[in-house]
Amino acid sequence: MVRHLILPLAIACSIPVPAWGIQAHSGEGLVAHQMGHVLLTLTMALLAFRGLRAPSRGWRRIGLGAALFALWSSAAFVRHGLDPGLHPVVQALSLDHLLLVPALLVLWAGVRSLAREPAP
Repeated sequence: MVRHLILPLAIACSIPVPAWGIQAHSGEGLVAHQMGHVLLTLTMALLAFRGLRAPSRGWRRIGLGAALFALWSSAAFVRHGLDPGLHPVVQALSLDHLLLVPALLVLWAGVRSLAREPAP
């Protein structure tokens, strides 16, 4: 069943169309968005603190992923507050995928490791 969906899905994903994925943040929307970054940073920092101290390998990986998410969210918070331009700090903070992709991979590896551990 799934094999029959792979080719049509691959073809559909390869057709170029406008993504319209960028949203301008201004006014109250920016404040709410920044509040979201603060809350995400705090919760990921707490999860990282607890996860990195856990005896389980899976939880330590989840803690590392959470620490990377906290770094990504705090960098995005700072980036949203800066004026866009060619300043090197703005350019460096625009490379947020260098933190986000490893965070997702490490978090996935941690969950996978927990799923493979024997039940207590």
